[in-house]
Amino acid sequence: MNITPLTLAVATFALAAHASADALSLAQEEARTSGEAAPVTTEEASPWYFHAAAGGNMMFESDFKNVPYTMKFGAGVAVDLGVGYSLNKIFAVQVQTGVAWNKIDSIEGPFVSGGEGDVYQVPLTLNLVMGFPVSENWNLGFSAGGGIQWASFDGSGVSGGVPYNYTSRSFAFRYQFGVAATREIAHNMTLGFGIRYSGTTSLDVGFNGEKIKGLMNLALGATFKLTF
Repeated sequence: MNITPLTLAVATFALAAHASADALSLAQEEARTSGEAAPVTTEEASPWYFHAAAGGNMMFESDFKNVPYTMKFGAGVAVDLGVGYSLNKIFAVQVQTGVAWNKIDSIEGPFVSGGEGDVYQVPLTLNLVMGFPVSENWNLGFSAGGGIQWASFDGSGVSGGVPYNYTSRSFAFRYQFGVAATREIAHNMTLGFGIRYSGTTSLDVGFNGEKIKGLMNLALGATFKLTF
């Protein structure tokens, strides 16, 4: 059997074409079944979030407006709850409420000494929140806002040797400022700690119809944020 150069060339070309077709088919099958060929989708974070804080609450003593008396307070606790909306990566707006309790230590002044009681504060404020990254996981945040506050006073004391009781429920304007350091613990959760100062306009405490100049608070505690 004589194999001519033309026959050898045709046979070689056919074998090469067949091998190339097999390699191409194998490559296409691997690309089809490979996980890298699947489209990758990412879920966009929601702008809505829930915020909470809890800790101790210290109140500064408050003078009365028209009489030379001073109301003094003991240590207490505060819990804040809020819902916020992130405008962008830095700014957010937040509606906040909560409750704070403190002990009334005494009312001090001429012919008045001692006494005790309780004061509760329930605010409703609208706040502007700003957050800035300071490291890979830590953020530093600032907040400022204002709104209304309901306050409840119940106490007793001694005036001129005669015991007395006082009770009041009243509203006032409230303003507040806060600073917090937070750390991301999951893709939608942060934990941290912060400090917040708040104050109010004058309030009726139910003591002989007199008003105090306002309530001043300094709250310090832990914070938590959950993005919906």
